[in-house]
Amino acid sequence: HAYLYIGTPPQRQTLIVDTGSRLTAFPCQPHCPECGTHASKPFQLNASSSHEIVSCDKCRLNQVDYPIEEYFLGDGFGSNSGDGPSLRGADNNQRQRNLFPTSCVNNQCGLDQKYTEGSSWKAFEVQDKVWLGLDETKQSVEEHDKYSAPFTFGCQVSEQGLFKTQYADGIMGLAMYTQTLVGSWLHHRSIPRPSFSLCLNQKGGHIALGGTGLTYDPSPEQDQQQKQHASTGRHLAPMQFTPFAKENVWYYTVRVTSISVGDHVLPKRILQFVNDHKGTIVDSGTTDTFISHKVAKPFILAWEKITGRQYNNRLQRYT
Repeated sequence: HAYLYIGTPPQRQTLIVDTGSRLTAFPCQPHCPECGTHASKPFQLNASSSHEIVSCDKCRLNQVDYPIEEYFLGDGFGSNSGDGPSLRGADNNQRQRNLFPTSCVNNQCGLDQKYTEGSSWKAFEVQDKVWLGLDETKQSVEEHDKYSAPFTFGCQVSEQGLFKTQYADGIMGLAMYTQTLVGSWLHHRSIPRPSFSLCLNQKGGHIALGGTGLTYDPSPEQDQQQKQHASTGRHLAPMQFTPFAKENVWYYTVRVTSISVGDHVLPKRILQFVNDHKGTIVDSGTTDTFISHKVAKPFILAWEKITGRQYNNRLQRYT
């Protein structure tokens, strides 16, 4: 989870950080009376003087910037969100496409979002000033005043499944999509480059935006100093990179070069089954790891050899 501060004055929401979906959304009052009880109080829309409800002639969350042909060639629609393409009113010469169905109710852009595991929510589009926050409220508000930028998100009016019962208020979608937090902050010079990283550990973690964990000052006199210290900050060693396996898709796909169970390295021939089709997707929004069923036999043999137990999908205690 991460804290997102929204509006004027800023209000805090605790959101799931999800690299496998594209939208950011959380409950808004008084519009979601049946929403569940979560970590924070619902976002009070009318208490923010900077909010703007997006009208139906300006809907933003149903658009993309890639040519339609590249989406089909790259299998780029769907992601973890379960969205389907809608080609209404698009011709092949347009760069910006309406691929996602939206509705218009009371001149508000409606969103109907479903996820692979069965949860869903409905919302309408709102734009307001947003920035990530810390545990300490005073410092978070000060940084919000300095770095926040306008961003369009979903103001939820209903929740189903885990979205109604979970601890987090909502979700922060960080997939590679036109309307993203990272893209908005870059456009408004809140961060120096289009990048982010997640460091996860048992005590929490850290999100670095636009570089390697330094506080970014967008003023020209500070720009050179930021570049000089780009490889320092919270990192204890130089950053390592791996290329994306696919381009012009929304999900973060990598090529797997080896699979090991303990010290046992599985045969190289199985790698074709984890690198074909969509490839292997890095998704921070799930706790599960899935691999092709074609890898099951060598995986199970290695598992049983190391553990001395028969492999199954039931919950087991090993320590």
